[in-house]
Amino acid sequence: MKTILTSLIITLISLTSYSQEKKDIIIELPGTQSELYTQTKMYISEHYNMSEVLENDDSESKILFIRPLMSESSSENFGMVNVSHYFRYTIKWYHKDGKVRMITELSPVSDKVISSPYSNSWLKLNISNEFQGLMKTGISKKGFYNIKNNILKKYSNLPESYTNYMKNNKVQLDDW
Repeated sequence: MKTILTSLIITLISLTSYSQEKKDIIIELPGTQSELYTQTKMYISEHYNMSEVLENDDSESKILFIRPLMSESSSENFGMVNVSHYFRYTIKWYHKDGKVRMITELSPVSDKVISSPYSNSWLKLNISNEFQGLMKTGISKKGFYNIKNNILKKYSNLPESYTNYMKNNKVQLDDW
């Protein structure tokens, strides 16, 4: 009974932490639905490899959905082993006249791990939890928190980066 209760509490804590990594933002911008949709496609093409990240491009309802990777590296064992963790996140854009709804969600578990020289000896990270120890994470406590903080910082800057681009790079659809 104690084990079931403990695992239930841990699951609830994990779900609570995970839900904090989803954002739903309405951004008011000048322009028609078509102009904002085109400008968002330009943002995607300038910031990502569109052919690798684009999951859905619905030109009729002006909805875009991408699923890129965000990476963060750490150096372990006095610089002898470099570990790169890749975290997948999603961005969905819904366009209307004068506003864009941007929904972002970060997967708290690293999608893939690349390390050298031991390519299969490192475990995936779960940044929604606290440090689990060297044996469970494969990296030091300092490395874990560096990766966690840097990934969360990059993730939290996504809406601001998009908004700045949209305000400073107006796409003109008129004849030239």
